[in-house]
Amino acid sequence: MIITCPSCQTRYKVDPASFGAKGRRVRCSNCDNMWTERPAEDLPKRVDAEAPPERDAPSEVLDAEAAAEDGAKGRGSAMGWGALGAVVIAVVAGAVLARESIVRWWPPAQRLYVAAGIPVPVGKAGLAVEVLSHDHAVQGGRIILIVKGKVTNISGEVRDVPKLRAWIRGKDASELANWTFAAGQSRLLPGETVSFVTRFQNPPAGAAALAIDFSGTEK
Repeated sequence: MIITCPSCQTRYKVDPASFGAKGRRVRCSNCDNMWTERPAEDLPKRVDAEAPPERDAPSEVLDAEAAAEDGAKGRGSAMGWGALGAVVIAVVAGAVLARESIVRWWPPAQRLYVAAGIPVPVGKAGLAVEVLSHDHAVQGGRIILIVKGKVTNISGEVRDVPKLRAWIRGKDASELANWTFAAGQSRLLPGETVSFVTRFQNPPAGAAALAIDFSGTEK
């Protein structure tokens, strides 16, 4: 037996024996419309010892409705997780792409990027400086801060390399110490890179972050 939703014309194949003599209420799983479906006039009549409650719908309709409902929940859950994933990806990508601005605004962030293996370029006139690592060593009873990094010519022209300046900052981003040093090569071809190592004796207590930029002075 085929029944058709009077609202959206969706059709369902059902067992006519499940309707009884008076029919029963059914719900369309496509549009949620409810109506009373009665057996066709030309179908054999069945005498039920006890007529089933009219509020029950045919099992086929209920199964279709449950399947549609489960599918909607699954799609909603997938969409929710997908949206959350997109937000997380956007936040992480933004933090990586804007790391230069973030470090300039909050220098302690540079230590977090370095720990995560993400270089932090700080450019000037087609040059980019990156801090690759910073460690401590003891020499002659003194604590030595050893900083390694590199300067890269990211332009399409030959560039002069100015001196670099390093800052040590506290937890509140206040400046505790600074020093100036040379990169070791005064001029870079397009795409060329020069590595540097700089040392600072007895870094101040309370140091929480290190930042390096071009000093703005001549070589």
